[in-house]
Amino acid sequence: MRRRCSPPSPGRPGSDPPRPGHPDSTCAPDTWQFLAGHCEWETAIDCLLRETKEEAGLTIAPEDVDLVHTVHHVDSPGARPRIALVFQARSWTGDLEVLEPDRCVEWRWWKPQDLPAEVVPYTRRAIDGILRGRPYSEQGWGER
Repeated sequence: MRRRCSPPSPGRPGSDPPRPGHPDSTCAPDTWQFLAGHCEWETAIDCLLRETKEEAGLTIAPEDVDLVHTVHHVDSPGARPRIALVFQARSWTGDLEVLEPDRCVEWRWWKPQDLPAEVVPYTRRAIDGILRGRPYSEQGWGER
């Protein structure tokens, strides 16, 4: 599952181009990425379940989740490093919907080989790592 973040362009809700991103959002504008979030004094699994419900309206049972990749990434020099835990849900309930239109303009599914060019770098790194059977990768630290 991927989300496309709202571009920081003028407009009004429901207009074309899509609504501007929230001024405090760290989301990469007009790119595709995983459904993602930050833990709020909760376990990583609880965070995943909460964010999935809040952002996309889907309910996932904790036993239906597998950790499939970890990315240690930094977006730019001086930026705060982050660790992304990438999970795969085997099943879920609910209908996929955009519940945070100030951060996300649509959801879409792709086969890995059909991803568009506009994918957040750590997301692409994680997908490439998963396809190669690697449990860990790094992004933005220099090539090895």
